[in-house]
Amino acid sequence: MNKLFMTFVLSIFSMPLFAQINMADSTAQVISYWNIGDKQSYDIVTQKLKIEEGDTTSNEIVTYEVNITVLDSTENSYTIEWFYHNYQTNSEVEFMRKCIELSNNLKVIIELDKYGTFTGVKNWEEVRDTIQSSMNTMFEGIEMIPQVKKILD
Repeated sequence: MNKLFMTFVLSIFSMPLFAQINMADSTAQVISYWNIGDKQSYDIVTQKLKIEEGDTTSNEIVTYEVNITVLDSTENSYTIEWFYHNYQTNSEVEFMRKCIELSNNLKVIIELDKYGTFTGVKNWEEVRDTIQSSMNTMFEGIEMIPQVKKILD
């Protein structure tokens, strides 16, 4: 009986263990506690492949850096600055290159709750005005194709 019990206990501990992770998209929830002035920097790379009949016809890569700084910390919330900069792309499409430049050197101040859940953008009006101004400058003097103008509006 003792051997049977010991075998049962050992088999339970030798079974694969599961953590708090969503296996479908490999995400995990992490709750961290930050201090005012904490900084993190990330290099972000996005890649868009276009494949036709098993052959790669397009491979567009966009890279940029994000500096994240904790501006304020309370018991129930955080205020964090995201600074987007150093955008680069291998795209040969001039329109795409100009669109990417719209977000270069952009500061976005976001608010999070105590669990790190996004609650809002504090400087949304400044972000809106900066991007709108950049778009107006980008399209100044260019005759727009009606379909493109409709999409952009």
